[in-house]
Amino acid sequence: MNQKLKFILPALVVLAIMALAIFNFPAPFDNSKQRAIYDDNSKIVEAFDSYSFQRRLGGNTEEETNITFNFSGMETLWDITASQESTIQILFDAKISKGRFKVVLISPDMEVINILENTQNGAMELKLSEGASRIKIVGDNTRGDLHLSFANYEDVIIESRK
Repeated sequence: MNQKLKFILPALVVLAIMALAIFNFPAPFDNSKQRAIYDDNSKIVEAFDSYSFQRRLGGNTEEETNITFNFSGMETLWDITASQESTIQILFDAKISKGRFKVVLISPDMEVINILENTQNGAMELKLSEGASRIKIVGDNTRGDLHLSFANYEDVIIESRK
């Protein structure tokens, strides 16, 4: 009986350690599909979003977005409808501490226009064609803070996705 205990006790200890490792440590964050989106405009223009957030704090309204994040993929922040050719100004402050990040405008003819990339602070005037445009954030294993807002716009309807 003492001989059996010598074999059973180490086996139980190994099983207990394995169980603790499995149940106490989360699985690795697999976002390889979302990370591949960053350099692929044919995916960025798609109507649906594909993203993996490890963290997302803050919110998005029709007037502005103010978020802290850690994510990969693409997320649409706004749908913008212009009744005629219009101009809109977007103000931005992005502080990126990890990975690659960009904010893009997708025009009605599915052209991807970079608004900002990685850490940037400033403003950009966007010429909108008549029809539906979208503004998306796109990240490749990125972490940071983002503030976006609009100024000087007429003849457009801005709708928040969140």
